[in-house]
Formats: sequence, C-alpha cells, structure tokens
Amino acid sequence: MQTIKVCAFLLFYLQTENKYLQIPYYAYTQPLAAIWSDKNFKNYETVFRSQIFFNIFKFNIMRNFILLLMISFFSCNSNDENQPSATNIDAVVRFYVLNNQGDDLLNPNNQNSIDTDNLKIYEIINGEEVEVNNPNMDAPKGFWISPPEGKFDKYRLSLTLNILEDSNTTITLLKWSESDLDSFKAELEKGEDYIICKKIWVNDIKVWDMIEDGDERFFILQK
Repeated sequence: MQTIKVCAFLLFYLQTENKYLQIPYYAYTQPLAAIWSDKNFKNYETVFRSQIFFNIFKFNIMRNFILLLMISFFSCNSNDENQPSATNIDAVVRFYVLNNQGDDLLNPNNQNSIDTDNLKIYEIINGEEVEVNNPNMDAPKGFWISPPEGKFDKYRLSLTLNILEDSNTTITLLKWSESDLDSFKAELEKGEDYIICKKIWVNDIKVWDMIEDGDERFFILQK
C-alpha cells in the first residue's frame, strides 16, 4: 500500500511539473535522441540548454523509476502470495526432548542424542505434506536448536508452527527419521493483522493451552 501511495504522489508531481512548464507531450514519450533530432527542436539549441531540457531529462528518469518500482511491487506480491499478510505472528513453540531417564536428547554431547541434521518439518496444506524450506529465513527448515541459558538448563528445540493453512486448526509434522514422526496440531486465532497460537496438541495429546498454562509456549516432549 505504501508503494502505491509513493507512485501516486510521483505521478501527481510529474503531472504538476508538466502543467507549469508546458513541455510538449511528445517530449515525454520519445527517447532523448529522438527529441534531439526532431525538426521542432533543431533551430532552438538554446532550449536544450535551458531548465526545460533538464526537466524533460528528469521526467524520463522519474518515469522509468516509477515503472521499475511498480514492477518490483507487483512481482513481490506474486512471489509472496502464499505468505501470511499479518504483521504480528506468534506461532513458535519451544520444548525439551528427553527420554524416560531424563537425558537431554538434543545435547550433542550425550551418546544417545538425536541427530537434528536429519530432522525435517512438513506442513499440511490443502491436504498435502509440504516440506519447509525457506533459504532466506533465519530458520530455513522451520526449527532451530538453542543451548542452555538462563532458566533453561537443557537444550531446547524451537518449532515454527503451520500458519499457511486457511483453517484456524493446522498440522505440522516433525520427522525425526523415516520411522519416527510427531504430529503438532495448533489452534490459531487469526485477525486482520495478527496470528496467535492458542493451543497445541502433540499426537492428539494437549501439551499447552494459553489460558491454562500462560503465555510461555513451552513443554517437555518425551521420546
């Protein structure tokens, strides 16, 4: 929307310039070389040395700039048509991954730790599994591992939940390996400019509820 406003302002400005300078319309629509060779200008070399010639040159530059700006704007909209338009997105869940003995399976120093390099995230969109792969994002695969810090005394996994599905209930699949998979179901609240996760189920077992557990979206996953 801001881009459209800028383009509209520039077009209005150029129209105003044209009104007061009284520059012939064809001068705006022809390349500078064509203007120079036009018979109407051949006998008026001083005109081209004046402010009018400068403004014709400036007009052409600004016209091309506006066209490039609009092309870039609509191109970005086309590439991001599957991305949410909300400005406030809060749909990341964090959790420990422990075994029955309480060992931290995300700690690479543990002999029985999970190899997170093989971990893949899939989102169910229109009934199909779509692997998360966003090279330009901070977490291209849809998750990241954080070491112990502050009140968190173990490694924790942060997972970005599916927000692309039109439904307010979405599914995110976390595949540890070809034979080990966990299903994350999220209940989302969607507004005009926000998406917020309200509840989470893992393998159909509720593990977090904003009303019952508070705002901190965190739990322990037993493996």
